[in-house]
Amino acid sequence: MAEKVMLRFAAMRYACLPVHDSFIVHHGLQDELDRIMREAFEAEFGVSGKVGVDIGLGEVVEKSDRPIELDPDQLLNPVGYEARLQAFWDMRGKAEDIHITPPLI
Repeated sequence: MAEKVMLRFAAMRYACLPVHDSFIVHHGLQDELDRIMREAFEAEFGVSGKVGVDIGLGEVVEKSDRPIELDPDQLLNPVGYEARLQAFWDMRGKAEDIHITPPLI
């Protein structure tokens, strides 16, 4: 469920960071997060879920000389090593669905 929530935000080109059973998003996206979490929960479990919002106040973000330049498209369409790793996991998942009986010797 968490992956679905994070990928929806990535598709909208916004950061959504998971922390235990919660997410951190820009404060202007709290209603969007609420809606997406409810939709993902209902899609996963077939029932409505309760969602709460806790706004952190007084939090300090450290200044950095290097801006974060993560391209959300890289998360949705990996290339290079990430693409090969994803292909491996996809293949492994399909292989686990196939039960092959080894030949008797």
